[in-house]
Amino acid sequence: SAGPLEIRLRNVIGKEVIDMIADEKTGAFNHYEIDLGELPAGVYLLEISANSGSNPSKIIRRITKS
Repeated sequence: SAGPLEIRLRNVIGKEVIDMIADEKTGAFNHYEIDLGELPAGVYLLEISANSGSNPSKIIRRITKS
């Protein structure tokens, strides 16, 4: 087993808005969806960490008006 994945999402000022653990027990190990519907528009830092290290990515949340 590769161990659990730690998934964190922070806003630009560093406030953690999502913090979760994904592993075989949660059923979210190979596929996980993050609902950003309640978050305001802005730039966020997504960090996925595992035993092998971490992988930070920038996410830009845009709200479009229909």
